Amino acid sequence: MKRIILSLTMIVAVGAIVIASTGAFFSDTETSTGNTFTAGEIDLTIDSQQHYNGNSCINGFWSGSAAYPVPGSVCFGTWGQIDDAQGLEGINVTSEKFFTFNDLKPGDWGENTISLHVDSNPAWVCANIKVKSDYDVTCTEPEEADDQDCSTDLNAFNGEIAENLSLAWWADDGDSVLEGNENVFFMNGSKLSTLLNGGDTLKLTLADSLQNFFTNLNSGPLNGGTTYYVGMQWCFGDMVINGTTITCNGAPVNNASQSDSLTADISFSAVQSRNNSSFRCKDTYKPAI
Repeated sequence: MKRIILSLTMIVAVGAIVIASTGAFFSDTETSTGNTFTAGEIDLTIDSQQHYNGNSCINGFWSGSAAYPVPGSVCFGTWGQIDDAQGLEGINVTSEKFFTFNDLKPGDWGENTISLHVDSNPAWVCANIKVKSDYDVTCTEPEEADDQDCSTDLNAFNGEIAENLSLAWWADDGDSVLEGNENVFFMNGSKLSTLLNGGDTLKLTLADSLQNFFTNLNSGPLNGGTTYYVGMQWCFGDMVINGTTITCNGAPVNNASQSDSLTADISFSAVQSRNNSSFRCKDTYKPAI
């Protein structure tokens, strides 16, 4: 019996040694170092080339054959690329102005060719016109004869500029001339007051999930690294677009708009298109102005 017990004890001891030796395995390790996430960018810049009654604003001075604006006088509507975007959905808020006209007359017209540069990723692009004021500055005798509600209240939106200012935008190719293959917003120059439809902001779609103004397709973003042009023409009176010819008739404008003043902010915004397939300018985008 003692021999049997001793044999069992030895077997247990050997078993213990076997259990203790199972902690070592063959192994190998591979390491990928320096993994990086870098965010892309949406950078919208714009520039403007201004024309007024056929004269061009070049290097800060009017040039051309029209008597007004006086050739050689100072102008402000032409400027190079501006970039004051604030964030991926930033509004371009700049000190530059597309329009600064202080002696507007019925029949005057003008055009700005606006260049849009989206770097460096495809983006949806929207434009907004927000009217900040439209009021009677003074009430002259001839103005009061045509405007029974003339008031010098600067907080009132009772001026007559918006209802007499016609607008037309088109997808230009950079030559500042409307051509037959270029898509047009506001055919026959709708009045600004009509476009606003009782509000103060006009939202325009240049490219979103339902429309691309430049390609005239149902959708598609603007490509990064590509320059796009918008021809933006105005007329103080009735504008008629006949094919590729634009005319401005100031005869319907009466004295009600004498001395009136209108100010507006014009903004362009770019929003990433990737992973944002349902974006719409008019419904989704909320301008921060």
